[in-house]
Amino acid sequence: MAKPDEKLAQFLVDLMVHTAELLKTELKIDDQQADALGYQLADTIRQVHGGSNIYMPKGVQMDAAIKKHGIINDFRGNNHAELARKYNCSEVYIYQVIRAYTLATRKTLQPGLFQDDENN
Repeated sequence: MAKPDEKLAQFLVDLMVHTAELLKTELKIDDQQADALGYQLADTIRQVHGGSNIYMPKGVQMDAAIKKHGIINDFRGNNHAELARKYNCSEVYIYQVIRAYTLATRKTLQPGLFQDDENN
């Protein structure tokens, strides 16, 4: 079993390699510059957070937020079924996302009559 220090060292190496690969494939940055930027990112994280006890979440909430953002951006008023297929969820979920967004937007545009009015 790997020691915690070895795991963290491997994490930094993985971060460096994956960053460089993304820069090469997505932004078409040349190998040498991408590798240097990958190293700089990993080194900066090491310097800023070195010695800290950091928990890395799996990103379930981030994935859900990105999904909701996509649903809201793609919503056209009558395409609930299409969005349900595209985002692999139920139409009920699409209605819930749109309703929550509509209520939140309305709340910012039309504040309640009273400062502590939570039901508006």
